[in-house]
Amino acid sequence: MAGGFGLKLYFLIFCFSLSCLASLESIKKVSALNSVEPYVPQVFHNGQLWLGRGDHSNHPSRYSIEVWADDGGKLLSSKPVPHSVQYLFPFDKEHILLTGKLFTRSGWRTYYSLTSFKNGRLKLTTHQLPSRFQVEEFTGGPKKLFFNMVSDQTLVEVKSFTHRQLPLKISGPGVMFEIEDSIFVLERNSRFLGDENVVKVDLKTLKTERVFPKLRNGILSILPLNGGTLLAASEALAHQVLLIDTQTHTLKWTVPTPGTHPYSMAQLGHCLAVGSFDPAKLNLIDLNNPVPSVVAEVDLNPYLYELPNLAKLSINPETGMFFMRSIGINSDVEGMTNSVFSFFSPDWISRCRNF
Repeated sequence: MAGGFGLKLYFLIFCFSLSCLASLESIKKVSALNSVEPYVPQVFHNGQLWLGRGDHSNHPSRYSIEVWADDGGKLLSSKPVPHSVQYLFPFDKEHILLTGKLFTRSGWRTYYSLTSFKNGRLKLTTHQLPSRFQVEEFTGGPKKLFFNMVSDQTLVEVKSFTHRQLPLKISGPGVMFEIEDSIFVLERNSRFLGDENVVKVDLKTLKTERVFPKLRNGILSILPLNGGTLLAASEALAHQVLLIDTQTHTLKWTVPTPGTHPYSMAQLGHCLAVGSFDPAKLNLIDLNNPVPSVVAEVDLNPYLYELPNLAKLSINPETGMFFMRSIGINSDVEGMTNSVFSFFSPDWISRCRNF
C-alpha cells in the first residue's frame, strides 16, 4: 500500500482537525472480521444487512452467515454454513444466495445455498453442484440460475435441477448481471489487472458481443444503474468510472476519479457512490448532471488500520446508509485488520433523492 506508515500517521493526526470531525461522527464500526478473510461476502437485502464469515483459527475452517439490523447496530441471528462463503447475492424477495466451495475426498466441490430470515430464525438450504462445475459468481433468479465457470471460460445454467454449460467463450468471467434478455459479464484475460472487457450475452441467441474494441485498464467491478439502462464499470488503474448504455452496449460517459482506484459501487437515488482504495475514499457521482461527475468525497484514510482495502460497498435503499467492507491486510503494519463500517450522510441523501 503506497505512502508508508508516515502517510498513514499524517491522516490520523489530520483527523483531529474540525474538517474531519463530521466524517468521524457519520462513520461507525459494525463488526470486526477475520484478518485473513479472502472474500467480501456482503449484501443488503429485504431490510437487513447480510454478512458471510470465515473462522480460520482452527482446522478445519468454520463458516457462517449473519443477518444484522438495517442500521448495522445489532446482530439478529447467525447460522453455520457447510461450505466457504465467497459471495452473497439477492435471489428473490425473501432469500439471498451464497456461493462457496469445500475440499472433499474427491477434490474441490462448489456449492450454492439459499437462506432467509423469518420470524427471528435463519433457514438454510444447500445444493452441491456437479464436480465438473467450479463456479463463483451468480446472476438470475428462481426460474433460471446462472453461474460463471472461470476454468472453462463459460457460464453454467441451472434450471429445474438440470445443469448445462452454455456454448460460449468468455475469458475469466467474473461479476455478472442479468438485464432483461441479456447477461453482462466482466471479462478478465489474465490473472493480472489491465486486460479487461465487458461482454454482453444475448440469452435468446447465446451470441456474445464485447463492449470495448480494446482491452481496458483494470476493471474491478460492474453494477447496473437506473433499472438496468446504464451499467457502471470501475476502471481502477485508469482512475475512472465508465458508464455504459446497455441498450446500445456502448460507452456513454467516462467519469474521472483522480488519485483513486475505484472498486465497489452502490446507487443512491440518482447518484452513484464509489468506494476506492489506496487512498481509501468514498466518491459521490451525480448521474443527473449533464455530464456525470464527482460532486462529493469522504476521506477514509483515518480508518486504514481496520478498513485497509475497501472492496465491498452496500446500501440500505430506504435510509441511504452505506456499509463498507475491507479485504486483505498490509502485513507490514502491525495491528491492521479487516472490518465492516457504516457511513451515513444527510447531505448525500438530500442531494441524490428527489422527494
